[in-house]
Amino acid sequence: MIKFAHKFLFIASMFFLSSAQAGLITSDLTEDNYVVIGELQWAWASPVNVEIWNNNTLYAPNIHTGWSYASDEQLNLLKAAIREDMLDNVFELFTRTNANGSFYVHAFEYWNSFYSYVDTTEDVEAEIVRSVWAENDPLVSVNNSLAYMLMEQADTFYVRPNVQGGGGSVSVPEPTTIMIFGFCLIALAVRQKFIL
Repeated sequence: MIKFAHKFLFIASMFFLSSAQAGLITSDLTEDNYVVIGELQWAWASPVNVEIWNNNTLYAPNIHTGWSYASDEQLNLLKAAIREDMLDNVFELFTRTNANGSFYVHAFEYWNSFYSYVDTTEDVEAEIVRSVWAENDPLVSVNNSLAYMLMEQADTFYVRPNVQGGGGSVSVPEPTTIMIFGFCLIALAVRQKFIL
């Protein structure tokens, strides 16, 4: 019976380990995750502008210390910087280069449960950017209106003052870790029962 329990737990743990996904990054953003425009740090937080989008959950900016939604005035500064950057038709504002090549500066892993990479820059290049989520916008009264559908497609940016310092975070345990811990407790309980 003990051998059966060990085999069952081993096979079950392998099943759950194979389906594990990376979790939300809870540490403070690095310099590779935001750009500085004037007196503000801008984080390209998500390719969508709604809290729930298919498998993704977009988290509020305040889960990281100092980050907030951008005001309309701040968003206009971002759009002006994008417009100036695109004068030569090359998207450089949110692009950096290191020894491994070029990469987009984004912070998707810090605020999204699913998105972790940039697949297109078209919305940002076209200045289709927002900060306050579409469902929280007082100008949109109906969630299935055309205005809402256009807003939810916008890329989301969060902002904080350009100061260096530590950030805060929330702890989000991975479900797989909790499940493995639970299996171990069950295995110990079963083993103790059969040993005594």
